Amino acid sequence: MNNVRRDPRHRAREAALQILYQWEIGRVEVTNAAASFFAHQWPDADPPPDDLRAFATTLARDTVDRLGVIDPLIAETTERWRT
Repeated sequence: MNNVRRDPRHRAREAALQILYQWEIGRVEVTNAAASFFAHQWPDADPPPDDLRAFATTLARDTVDRLGVIDPLIAETTERWRT
């Protein structure tokens, strides 16, 4: 599917997931992971719109801020999950 045709919120959620991956692997601040993603891994030739970038970064930051609540919920419903 062509990225240009996707809903901007869908694209922002995809970007947030990739930002979270960079945050997890690189152990950097979420804001730094977002800046790195949008500077080096953004798949389009054109930079993302500011609102998409802001929404993706906010989703990633809010996820990290809530890991203390999220991880136990996942652990309760999965097998062999480490928190």
